[in-house]
Amino acid sequence: MGFAALVTLAACGGPQAAAPAPTTGAPVVTDAVQLAAMAKTSTEKSKSVDIDAVINEDQTKIQMTGAALVDGANTQIAMKMSADSGDVELRVVDKAVYMSLPADARGKQGITTPWLKLGGGDDPVSKALAGGFDQMAEQGSPTSILDQLSKAGKITKSWQTTLNGQPVTHYALVIDTAKAGEGAQLPADAAAKLPKTADVDIWINSDQLPVQVVMTMGDLLTSTMHYTNWGAKVDVAAPPADQVTDITSLKH
Repeated sequence: MGFAALVTLAACGGPQAAAPAPTTGAPVVTDAVQLAAMAKTSTEKSKSVDIDAVINEDQTKIQMTGAALVDGANTQIAMKMSADSGDVELRVVDKAVYMSLPADARGKQGITTPWLKLGGGDDPVSKALAGGFDQMAEQGSPTSILDQLSKAGKITKSWQTTLNGQPVTHYALVIDTAKAGEGAQLPADAAAKLPKTADVDIWINSDQLPVQVVMTMGDLLTSTMHYTNWGAKVDVAAPPADQVTDITSLKH
């Protein structure tokens, strides 16, 4: 019996009947493909979610907060990212990407407005971006990690618990990073640092929706993602036109 259990017994005056484990009402699965399919079905029905995250990558800490509606051509994303190098804001609306970069980065690129626009037009750049728009939208949503779990994950343990006061099922998985990254072209130095496996913990609520995902990739990366307000309305507005520089107007 562990030390914590002994302290609890002493405080209560002796052995007590064990409290029942919380139940989510969601089916508990043992296969990563089933888990990903179950959660992905629910996320695609809800479509929208609020996101906040902390990512520590190669001694760089990035904090993110925002909301995403992943719905094909109607996809909208609003995200703010903060790091030592400065703050970045990202908006995706009407198949265009708007980025607000730190002042020094804008100066180096000759951008004189607060925002840079990519895509959303009939120019060659926009047409090139349009082909990857759905993929970009997918990568900005929880379905991205679910796809990785389906392709390269293995459940090592699962149990029912509570998170922020709500009953959830906690799954612990191991991901084969080579399988998860198939098709991705990483720089040689980054690929060399990539560990063979990554540990992923995912908490699924009673609606079969992910509410927290924690990933650890050796000493290279740790991330904690929180997902709240599934199904809430997301309404992202493009920045005022006079505050936007279109990337096609920049000289290369």
